[in-house]
Amino acid sequence: NHHEYMWHLIGAVDFHNNEDPVPHLLTIEMRSDEVRPYRGDILKWMIKNNYVVSEPQNTESLKARSLPRLKAGIYGNGLRIFDPRASGTTRLVPKLRYWSEWLHESRLTEKGRANVIHVHFHLNPSNLSEGWLIMDGGMHRLELQTNDPLLHEVTLLDWLAICDDESLRAFLDAVEHEDAAVSRLASIEHSNTASTKARAAEQEASGKKPSRSSLNRGIRANTQDEIEVQNRLKLGLPGVLVPRSNSAVRAPILDAPEEEWMLAIRNQRKSR
Repeated sequence: NHHEYMWHLIGAVDFHNNEDPVPHLLTIEMRSDEVRPYRGDILKWMIKNNYVVSEPQNTESLKARSLPRLKAGIYGNGLRIFDPRASGTTRLVPKLRYWSEWLHESRLTEKGRANVIHVHFHLNPSNLSEGWLIMDGGMHRLELQTNDPLLHEVTLLDWLAICDDESLRAFLDAVEHEDAAVSRLASIEHSNTASTKARAAEQEASGKKPSRSSLNRGIRANTQDEIEVQNRLKLGLPGVLVPRSNSAVRAPILDAPEEEWMLAIRNQRKSR
């Protein structure tokens, strides 16, 4: 691939300039100055003697162009980077959003609001605070937009690892919440089944089906019990239900185990 071949290319360039002899390129003036017959030495001599004139290079531009190119997209809210580990261009790196006045004035964000503009972004993986976009014949510096100052100090590799940990934690939390919801539903179903069996046993013992009015009385009584407990708790009193009949029924306490509390409620219903 490209990275494996690069050192071979650099070695070939070094050999071409500094080891491959070209004595036929030497002039009499070069020979008198004892210039070695290599392209690199000949070029240095020509620069020294003003035979070659070139425009000075912008070192900042050279450094920026030497940075890794990452796939990115221009959206309505700025430039976003795609996860370099993913094969496609659909998964964005969370919270890495870049912006500049040029990006706004170029109206690219307006176009990106309708359709993503796919570009390449030059970014130093060890410095996420800024990057460069080469577009429209120029090189434009974009700054990271974030309220977290520590995000300027982490590397891209570290940030991707942090995002992976957060995604895993969110997934596990969702599984835990789902399990808890299933447990609650199972508990409610168990309570309903036990209540249904208790009602059937009560009907069988009485030998007759309860009327609608008696069922409604039971619902109203339970509602009154719940209101009474809530009022006592608001007043700082124990959550004790006083039996409405003279039968010896143990008053349930709110802090009792669920099974004992439910049993006391059923006993109260029977006593009525």
